[in-house]
Amino acid sequence: MGIRPLLKTTSVILLICLLAQSAADKMKLERFKRDAVSYESGTTQNFEDIFKGRCYEYGCLSCHGETQLDCQEVYEAFVESVLSAPTCSLEDDAYTDFIQMVAPNLPAGMTTFWSGTYEIAHDMSATTDLYYTMEDTFMGYLVNSLNWCGNDDNSDLGYDECPAWDYDDCYGQATSVFWNEASAVMARQAKGEVFVILNGDTTEGAFRESSFFGRVEAPNLNPNQVDVVNVLLIHDLVNNPHETCDDPKSLQNLWALLKDLGIPYTCEDNPANARFLQCSQDPDNPECSTTCENEFRKPKPGRGRFNRPFY
Repeated sequence: MGIRPLLKTTSVILLICLLAQSAADKMKLERFKRDAVSYESGTTQNFEDIFKGRCYEYGCLSCHGETQLDCQEVYEAFVESVLSAPTCSLEDDAYTDFIQMVAPNLPAGMTTFWSGTYEIAHDMSATTDLYYTMEDTFMGYLVNSLNWCGNDDNSDLGYDECPAWDYDDCYGQATSVFWNEASAVMARQAKGEVFVILNGDTTEGAFRESSFFGRVEAPNLNPNQVDVVNVLLIHDLVNNPHETCDDPKSLQNLWALLKDLGIPYTCEDNPANARFLQCSQDPDNPECSTTCENEFRKPKPGRGRFNRPFY
């Protein structure tokens, strides 16, 4: 990965520190709240309007360079994929034509996966130029946090009810098939340094083989393209972690998978840019009292096996 613009990154960090330490007005960065999608409810209301609106907002007429895309055509290609087979019977490649139309051209050294860390991962992506998540791509942004499926006669989207994600009873569920295929495409494109932001507090384990990252993304990384996988292990400010880089539990399974692929890895607990964002939400937390001060005083870490500079 090339050298990042140090001045820009430092300015962002200084701004976050000032926000976090402002006792005068207790300024906090508000998280963008997304209601969890109930996968037993129907297609998200106004799905077509939301989809097309995001398409226009993303700027699809220019986002693929010389390839001109029309949002109506993009939407029709998506719906055609959804209705290509009855509910629960979509093939693994049902969205191939649609994904080829909107597939990303990922920048080297920025591809970022996440599991159990939706909010902090996207906060980190939004406030720095270091990370590029699925939801930052055109294909991911179009349907992020939405739900969809076909109706009973498979003539249109079904707004009354959609089956839940269940790989035993409904393997070909419309949303899960899409995210499986899109995740595989993103993983195969990843090159240079790759990041994965995991939750070190969950008792289920930071690395779950049943997650999208465990089932689809990690196994599809190409060792001829990926130089290293950097695991960023996030803990909350209570600082009572279930596992750490020095005391890995489920992470041992990830290390084994990456070794089998021939891909080196690093691991870092609570990278500074993540801690700053957490402290901007809770600046009075004792864990935050010296976060900014200490981070700028301490020497930058080297590229050891379990450490790397975040600049």
